[in-house]
Amino acid sequence: MKGSIASGSKYTSNAGKFAFEQGGNAIDAAIAAQFAACVSEPFLTGLGGAGIAMVKHGNKEYCLDMFSTMPNYQKEGWCYSDMRQVTLDFGTTTQTFSIGPKSVATPTLPQGLLELHKHFGTLPLELLIEPACKLAENGFYINEMAEFILKLLFPIYRTNAQLLSWYTKSGEPLVHGDRCCPKVM
Repeated sequence: MKGSIASGSKYTSNAGKFAFEQGGNAIDAAIAAQFAACVSEPFLTGLGGAGIAMVKHGNKEYCLDMFSTMPNYQKEGWCYSDMRQVTLDFGTTTQTFSIGPKSVATPTLPQGLLELHKHFGTLPLELLIEPACKLAENGFYINEMAEFILKLLFPIYRTNAQLLSWYTKSGEPLVHGDRCCPKVM
């Protein structure tokens, strides 16, 4: 194996390691790790999100912008009052977020990962998503960082019954060591 990977979850890092062990390159490892992160680090990333990738391949550098923009509320006939306001407490400050269906932009991460794979990947995509699929099927254990982020975001998560069923135990947010197994209904 030639390469290294760092992440916020051992599951994410293991997915990248898996790609390297299969003979993949750094892009394969990054793709496998990102798909796994969408499952094992759901409070920080997900297929409904966005991102950016910077790649040096040969003597050229590439930047793949996978960010999307929020819907144009003036053109589409709705306003911010159509969304629910939730304030999160970061300890030293608070921040108010607008949540709800009309706050969602078009997800661009999946298309971006497919573009990365198309241009720079060497392993079959089906192989790269295996670790993420196993995590989604078998679940994962909450680490300390995930516990912290879930508690921080809990005022948002509590507004959705599906999220509550995935990320709570007896009505309380999952904590370090709890098994999380969010299955799509």
